[in-house]
Amino acid sequence: PGRGRGERMSDETDAIDIGRLGRHFPHAWPFALFDRIESYNAGGDITGVKVVSANEPFLHGLPGRGPGTVMPGVLVLEALVQLGALLVDASEKLGDDALVHVVGCEHVRFRGLVQVGDKLELDVGIVQRETNTWSLKGAATKRGITAVAADIVLATVSRR
Repeated sequence: PGRGRGERMSDETDAIDIGRLGRHFPHAWPFALFDRIESYNAGGDITGVKVVSANEPFLHGLPGRGPGTVMPGVLVLEALVQLGALLVDASEKLGDDALVHVVGCEHVRFRGLVQVGDKLELDVGIVQRETNTWSLKGAATKRGITAVAADIVLATVSRR
């Protein structure tokens, strides 16, 4: 049975193995751009959280790196794509030879700055599935205001 939106995963059998991100979505290595998964419903949606810290590897080399330092919007989009890849994996039960590729991101909107200290809620839901192609809708919000939103298309392919 599926869970309602916002319900927490209750035990290890319900947990998504985040290590699978690197196996099925290899360009995500060396880091996941979310801190934790709050909830997911295989075949439905996934919610994660990202708290932006001054110690983020992607901020190294940027001036300041303290309060006011901005997380690049494309990395917020990447966090949504990574959660989408995990949702596809959890929904499809991908085999070890499967990869998830980004086919496209459409209607991308960068509506607000994400800064050090911000807590992002990352929501991704399945809109449609056709064979090995998945259409998703994602949004990253902070304090209830959308910072990044996009329609994301992912595809599963075999490594062979």
